[in-house]
Amino acid sequence: MTIGTNASLTNLSGIWYLTVPNASTNDALVGYSITADVLTVGPVTNSPLVLSAGISAATGAFSMSWNAVIGQNYQIQVSANLTQWAVATNILAQSTMATYTDAVPVNSQKTRFFRILTP
Repeated sequence: MTIGTNASLTNLSGIWYLTVPNASTNDALVGYSITADVLTVGPVTNSPLVLSAGISAATGAFSMSWNAVIGQNYQIQVSANLTQWAVATNILAQSTMATYTDAVPVNSQKTRFFRILTP
């Protein structure tokens, strides 16, 4: 996970919290890392990039929503190990908020990581 900021919020010091859902049935450990960067290029706003993320109790599907630029293409990539990434889909933003729902239920996978890129 990368936390990006701009000149509006240059100080990333402080306490940060991250929630990592662990859907394993045997209390397996979940490993992750967090980095913080100051973005120097690209469209950066004062609003957070990811507005929400969660798992549907009814379907077991992971969904995430983020601030978007209308007409901007966003590439969603997935990984099981944070080293090898595959393109899950491309989303063309139709409004100022875009959403992706993973087709693979969380209880059928051991690990799955997501990232949003603007190609």
